[in-house]
Amino acid sequence: MCAGADHFPFAAFAIAENFWTGIWLGILAFGAWGWALTSPPVSYLSLASEISGEAGRGRTIAIMWFMMIVGIIFTAVLLSRLVDPYSAEALIRSFWIVGMLALILGLLD
Repeated sequence: MCAGADHFPFAAFAIAENFWTGIWLGILAFGAWGWALTSPPVSYLSLASEISGEAGRGRTIAIMWFMMIVGIIFTAVLLSRLVDPYSAEALIRSFWIVGMLALILGLLD
C-alpha cells in the first residue's frame, strides 16, 4: 500500500467539512499515490525486459500490463462490493482491506 492510499477517504470527508483543507489533503494523497504508481514500475519493467531476453521481451511486458489491468478491474469490483451499502466506515474499511491485500501480494512477489 502506498503512503497516501489510506488518506483518500479522509480527503473526501474533509472536503465536506473544510473545502480547502480537504483539497490539499487530496492533492497530497493522490500525489503520493501517483508517485508510488509511476516511479517503481519503470525499473521493474526494465528488469523484466532485461531478464526475458530479446525474443520474449514483448510477451513479458504484454503479460505484465494485462495482469495489471486485470488487477485494476478486480480491485474495482471488490471495492464496489465492500462499500455496498455505503457508509463512511465501509469506505474506510474497504481501503484498508484492499491495501492489505496489495501489501500481501507485493510481499509474495
